[in-house]
Amino acid sequence: MLKTLLYMFGVMSLVCAGIVFYFSAEKWSQFAVNNEPIPKESIIEKFKQLDNLQAQNDKEVVSPLVKQSGEYALIINPPAPPKPKEEPKELIKPREFQLPRTSPKFKILATSCNRTRPEDSIALISEPGRGEHWVKVGDPIGRFVLEKIEHGSIIYRYGNQSSEMAVETKPPVRIAQERKP
Repeated sequence: MLKTLLYMFGVMSLVCAGIVFYFSAEKWSQFAVNNEPIPKESIIEKFKQLDNLQAQNDKEVVSPLVKQSGEYALIINPPAPPKPKEEPKELIKPREFQLPRTSPKFKILATSCNRTRPEDSIALISEPGRGEHWVKVGDPIGRFVLEKIEHGSIIYRYGNQSSEMAVETKPPVRIAQERKP
């Protein structure tokens, strides 16, 4: 029974394929008999022509009723008059803010400079209220910021003003004197 059904299905498939083949051959023969020229336009040219036609059809068509209602809206609610152009005002230059001149309240006692890596240099300072302590480049010292450490001196900054301070050295003191005979 199953074999018979499969045979019938196969025969029906062949018959359908034959029908499709027959109609295809008939269309082909009609084309060959009429000797119609094969179109030489590419699909891109056809697409451009369709696009041009669509652009012509899409032109904005305003009905007279819509046009009249727009004119009536302008009568009822007119647009605001244009603002007069303002002349540019002269720009007032802001005053430059200058920090008050202050004197440092710290003393530099010693420096330790690293020539290969200057960012590792440190300085020993004595600051009132904090005592003696080590600082490095970028550390705040009161209102000042340490900018650079050199051999025997430092450069500090307050605002945009930079100043330099050297290590205070005391003159050598003679401890003993030699007696003359």
